[in-house]
Amino acid sequence: MKNDDYSGTPIIKNPWPEWTPLEAGAFARRWKFEFERPPQEELISADGLDDAELQIALTRGDSRAELIATTTTKGNAWSDAIFFTAFYRLFERLEARFGRLRTIQGQARDQWRPFRNP
Repeated sequence: MKNDDYSGTPIIKNPWPEWTPLEAGAFARRWKFEFERPPQEELISADGLDDAELQIALTRGDSRAELIATTTTKGNAWSDAIFFTAFYRLFERLEARFGRLRTIQGQARDQWRPFRNP
């Protein structure tokens, strides 16, 4: 099989949340993250999770192991730099702070980039 032949590679669809338009041209997405262990209450803060492209707000989800992240951007929400890359970096920052993710949007962690095996 040649390197550019993807016919045997399974397609994995990720349930990306829709962008919601906000005032002044900003957009928001609401994410549900489940962690292998409940995040410690004193660590549940968005401090240090923002980057140049995304602003983050966190709340506890339906279970102690879930966090809801509302992310907003004033940048081009459909650019690859924001649509994908900024969120992949966010996933990594969340794991660095709260521990290993179990699911993202209800789908197993390993089904999402940057965690998927090539």
